[in-house]
Amino acid sequence: MTATNTATVTATATATKTPVVMTATNTATVTATATATKTPFSCIGVIHFPDANLEARIRQALNIPTPTPIYGTDLANLTYLDASVSNITDITGLQCCTSLTNLYLGSNNISDISALSGLTSLTDLDLGYNNISDISALSGLTSLTNLYLGSNNISDISALSGLTSLTDLDLGYNNISDISALSGLTSLTN
Repeated sequence: MTATNTATVTATATATKTPVVMTATNTATVTATATATKTPFSCIGVIHFPDANLEARIRQALNIPTPTPIYGTDLANLTYLDASVSNITDITGLQCCTSLTNLYLGSNNISDISALSGLTSLTDLDLGYNNISDISALSGLTSLTNLYLGSNNISDISALSGLTSLTDLDLGYNNISDISALSGLTSLTN
């Protein structure tokens, strides 16, 4: 008599950095589905930045030495940050900097700017020379007067249509073919 054991294992993993271990013996079919679920970022308590270069620039701006923790309350008081040319790839944590008026992130390697969507006090924002293609996070930043987005991968600028306070806008060296979204921006001078 011959017996064959067959096992089917289905596993679902979320992005927790904990590996899912599956063991099957004999004849097995293993199906794994990984779902990346982004946990909302909390600005309460100690803030941990995924990008060490961004953290270093924030520590410098706030005069907080390593290893002293950075708290959400520290970030809420930050009004100016120049983190240009800093090899930053992830700006997670900046959403806690709710008082920022001037933010300079030019010449980095940033592609996701969703962390900026709630920074409604921003008046000056430099994101030039990055790898940004989606600028929808900027649509609610109506206090912006100066916005630099040159040398990215942007093709759709419809998110800018409501930024009526803009006086200076740089969109050079992108993939933009339709500029009709700018027609209502009557304050633009550059």
